[in-house]
Amino acid sequence: IHLPALRERRIDIPLLAHFFLKRSNERYGREARITESGLRALREYAWPGNVRQLQHMIERLTILAPQS
Repeated sequence: IHLPALRERRIDIPLLAHFFLKRSNERYGREARITESGLRALREYAWPGNVRQLQHMIERLTILAPQS
């Protein structure tokens, strides 16, 4: 099965980002959110890696996000 790289499927990035954010929030007991400017930055990034790179990025951002 050929699966295009994430950089070729930019339309999937917001959906994947929200999925990974929900999972990371549950795992770490956080309530982090993604802003529109954050989603825009994720869509504009070159993504030299694959979906796992996005997953790790969201997880790190969840951990580093300020708690309210």
